[in-house]
Amino acid sequence: MGVTGSGKSNFLQHLVGKEGEKGPVVGHSLSSCRFTIGGFGRVSYDASGTQKTEMYECRLGNKQVVFFDTPGFDDTYRGDADVLADVAQVLSSAYKNNLKLNGIIYLHRIKDERMTNAIMRNLTMFRSLCGDAAFQNVVLATTFWDELQDQSKGEDREQQLLARGEWWGYMTAKGSKNMRFHNTRESALDIISKVIDLDIVTLQVQEEMVNRGLEVEHTTAGETLNSELVEQRKAFEKALQTLHQEKEQAKRDHDVHLQEIIETLELEKMTLLQEIESEQAALHADRREERRRMEQEFYDEKLRLERMVQETLAESVRIKEETETEAREDRRRLKAEFDGKLNEFSEHQSQEMQKAIREFEQRLAAEKEEGHRRVREALEHSDIVIRDLKSSMNRSRREDRKKYEDEIKKIKERQREVTEQSERWTDDMEQINRKILAIQVKKRHAKQKDQKGIESKIDKLKEQKKSKTQNFWSRIGALAGVGSLLLAALA
Repeated sequence: MGVTGSGKSNFLQHLVGKEGEKGPVVGHSLSSCRFTIGGFGRVSYDASGTQKTEMYECRLGNKQVVFFDTPGFDDTYRGDADVLADVAQVLSSAYKNNLKLNGIIYLHRIKDERMTNAIMRNLTMFRSLCGDAAFQNVVLATTFWDELQDQSKGEDREQQLLARGEWWGYMTAKGSKNMRFHNTRESALDIISKVIDLDIVTLQVQEEMVNRGLEVEHTTAGETLNSELVEQRKAFEKALQTLHQEKEQAKRDHDVHLQEIIETLELEKMTLLQEIESEQAALHADRREERRRMEQEFYDEKLRLERMVQETLAESVRIKEETETEAREDRRRLKAEFDGKLNEFSEHQSQEMQKAIREFEQRLAAEKEEGHRRVREALEHSDIVIRDLKSSMNRSRREDRKKYEDEIKKIKERQREVTEQSERWTDDMEQINRKILAIQVKKRHAKQKDQKGIESKIDKLKEQKKSKTQNFWSRIGALAGVGSLLLAALA
């Protein structure tokens, strides 16, 4: 979220854009625009020209990530009711279909020297849509640092944003994180990493519209906008009344020129007043049919995403089965090769070869068991640490809980990494051992002049095996030790 021009499209472009393709089009004209990404994220405007919320998706690591890109509230009230209705209905429809949010990113131009009406209106609506309970899942990110001539001025503005409660101070006190977007993919990924693994969050507008059954106009955000519209309407009506009195006085004074000026001002105020009245009407409009249509679209989209997940899982299973089949074939070929060699050897050589094969199988089994044992112990120890951290967190001060939560997430991520690396290490060991055994077979009937080169190959494979094992042991050791220092420090 953020005002038009705060860098939302550019931020998404770094994440979902591919080489040779365009991501969301970065808007430089009066209206914002969006580019279709893989057929998803089509350009959407309603009949009045108000931009609609768009969805984009991409794969980051092993996660399929969906982004909601919301339109901003502009410098006037024109279209604000439709923008609010669109954002609120998208969020509530997603929530109703169990497509829930992990985080919210609010973007702000650091080069803005003052907090304009548009910025303040966006902030007000943002807070009303989120609610206090969701602020811990919010990242407040400043943009356009690369366009600052004086970085210190940007740092001063950032401190002002954080210091004032009506700006960012209140939200950061409630758990929101402050970050900087440096116009790079790495920076965008860094920001995403702070929210992608957070627990799902229910926004205030979702609670109000889905769980309590309120219409948009009766939500906190709707009432906030309506209050602003009422105040603005009163101000325009009062201004028109004053202009009318001044025009009557000009008539009495026979000041035709002044009358013309006042009539022009009256026309401008009346136009603005009509826009306010139109916004109030739009806010109170019956949107039930539109909401039903949107909920159906989200339901269809949910089914599509679920099918995508199932297809991805099926593909992973297929690849794993193919890999296992190839490994079995390799073992069969190796055994057949050994059997053929055995027929050529003398009885003594055959016995030596059979012994080498038995040693190979025993060594491989022992290495696997040692690796699995270390992984089990590290996982068991880290589970105990997680349990102790959770217990300590429940007894800790509120301001210390964030440290515990971050450490628990770090441990769980390392558990996943070690489990995945364990499978890779096991496969690597089997492949390297097979290569060593195959070379040893060749060595037995190789010429004397070739023996040294064969030994060198075996030494390189053994060194490779040692390096991979040491690296794997260090990862396991890191998992076994993680969290202990924090527990000791906060005990």
